[in-house]
Amino acid sequence: MINNKSREYIIKKTLLLERAFSMNNYDGDSKIDYGYKYEKGTIPVLVSAPHSVNHWRNGKVKYADIFTGSIARMLHLLTGCHVFYKTKNDNYDPNYDPACGDGGYKNSLIEIIRKENICIFIDLHGAAENREFDIDLGTDYSKTLWGNDFIPDLFWVIFNRYGIPKVEENKVFTASPQNNVSRTMAEVCRIPSIQMEVNRKYREVSENQEEFVSFMKGLCSIISMLNTYEWDSDTYIFEAKKSKKHLPIDKIEFSREDAEKYGFKKNDSFQVNSILDNCSKTEFVARYKIIDNKQNFLPGKVYLTNKLYRDIFGDADAEETKYVLVNRKKAIMLPIGIPKVGSENILICPDLIDKVDLTKSYQLYNRHDDIDFYLEGLAVARDTTAKGKIFLNYYQRHIMNVNIPKKVILKNDFLKYLESGVLNESEKETLRRSYKDKHSYYEIMETMIEDEDLRSIFKKLDLDKIELVELNSIDNKARAMGFKARADRIIYRILSGPIKTKSVYLRVGRPYPTDENSDIVRIMPATMKILGISETDKLIVRHRGHEVILRALPFDSFEVLKSSNVLVYDDVDASTLIGIPAKYRVALGMYSLNSIVTVERDMKYLFIKNSNVQLLPIIAVIFTIIQTFQDTAARILLSCILVPLAIYVSLSQERLKVDSDSNASSIKENTMRELKSK
Repeated sequence: MINNKSREYIIKKTLLLERAFSMNNYDGDSKIDYGYKYEKGTIPVLVSAPHSVNHWRNGKVKYADIFTGSIARMLHLLTGCHVFYKTKNDNYDPNYDPACGDGGYKNSLIEIIRKENICIFIDLHGAAENREFDIDLGTDYSKTLWGNDFIPDLFWVIFNRYGIPKVEENKVFTASPQNNVSRTMAEVCRIPSIQMEVNRKYREVSENQEEFVSFMKGLCSIISMLNTYEWDSDTYIFEAKKSKKHLPIDKIEFSREDAEKYGFKKNDSFQVNSILDNCSKTEFVARYKIIDNKQNFLPGKVYLTNKLYRDIFGDADAEETKYVLVNRKKAIMLPIGIPKVGSENILICPDLIDKVDLTKSYQLYNRHDDIDFYLEGLAVARDTTAKGKIFLNYYQRHIMNVNIPKKVILKNDFLKYLESGVLNESEKETLRRSYKDKHSYYEIMETMIEDEDLRSIFKKLDLDKIELVELNSIDNKARAMGFKARADRIIYRILSGPIKTKSVYLRVGRPYPTDENSDIVRIMPATMKILGISETDKLIVRHRGHEVILRALPFDSFEVLKSSNVLVYDDVDASTLIGIPAKYRVALGMYSLNSIVTVERDMKYLFIKNSNVQLLPIIAVIFTIIQTFQDTAARILLSCILVPLAIYVSLSQERLKVDSDSNASSIKENTMRELKSK
């Protein structure tokens, strides 16, 4: 933000702005009617300078914290933050006098904070040069932070980056007194508020230009980062280290001490972003994994895979100390309701509107099986009296693997259920005799699939519920439509008439081992039939704005499929699976298995594939028109009408493959087969 070119401007502008405060030996301009002034900003950060001029305390004059007023105004120009500052000595001290007797300073701030929806308040003060700190952050021993305890760490990391090492918290100035501005804003407005005492050597631009510029760089960076922060989430600052194990790609790891301290649980969802490198937010959600890793995890550090490390820091030197903002995603655990027959949308009960922001992006997440489903949008069920539920139809429940009792349970999870204090000994014994040990997983006995006692056990373990995880709004490069993408969209829209589109949701698994270096995907033959494609036809696979186009081959060996995808119990499970090679999973922006993707038949490919079918009718139509009509305009007009009609008719077989009526019999056959397998 501040480069060599802007450096001179900032120094000169700050000195110029300070003149208004330094008038009359820092009593300010006595001709001004009000003793304070507000400058409206564009971001939800408010900076205050209550001691920018001399002030009166206990019958004595207290001298101004020089340059705090001009720094506040300069921050407004550089970052767009709101600012509020004293303009003249009106015999009040806002940081000492009660709100009813401080000249209206604190009450005016409260009004601004409420009106402008301010998210964080910074009260700027000055400390003498002989103080043993560079910056002292007063938080009343974290009380004014409202749970955002990462903020002092953020100040420390960023100011250290700019050569300001002595950043303390509550060392001398704690912001504890009753009438303190920062404490009052925190108590009344219930937003994080910080009193920031800045050593004079970093404020006095006329004598310490280098120190001043370093301070301004640091504070501008802090304000910019606070502007983009999601205030209703849990955020922590950790030093980033590389893990010794790099699979699964999306895992992050913490020390046991930090996990216990912050209450981190297996498969908690996190977004990890660099504090210092101005990289865009990471696109994928990382999961906290507890794996067999002999690495010594230290408190205060987060351990990242190579892929995540590169996404955050680029190719920067891993030896340099780096810090990240680790944001635990807000998640709501919801019981699952059954929607009305024919419902395809994922719906929530009306009473959840206060908890769920429909303008944001969400992800359905099955924590137990690590299955995630990015939602393009959520809708509200208006015709229900149910409360607190999310409605998933049969296929959605099946693809998310939340139908109970579970057919397959990973070994570690099964053992965890047996150790659970929620179940009594009789229920644990029922669980033991209902499943067969398959080494790395447990598989249900066929006779127990419909057992009601087993269903009750899974309900006690909350395995009939699902998480709704809020995601960051991300500037996704894949969504930035260039000319080719727009052209393709127009072409597909045109082709949806003569060919007809068809798409399904499928869960990502592994293909055959021999497929990993090939440009193909694997799906079940029944799924190919539903999509109206044949072997080696092309499919479009989409996930969070990314897409790949690959040829489709069938899974023709259930044993090979099952060996690589343990959650698959039978053909019914297999029909929801798509095997995608690892390099294409990464291209789709996913870094682990079990994400849900949209799979659509490639209409452009099918149009070209059927060109031989279209060619003769088109030639016949054009030949007939030429032979019948002599008028050129009539020939062109009729060609424009009849050629598309000929194409439409010639592609009727392609449409029939995905027509709902013609597909009914095949779907019925699949359903009967599924019921038999159950």
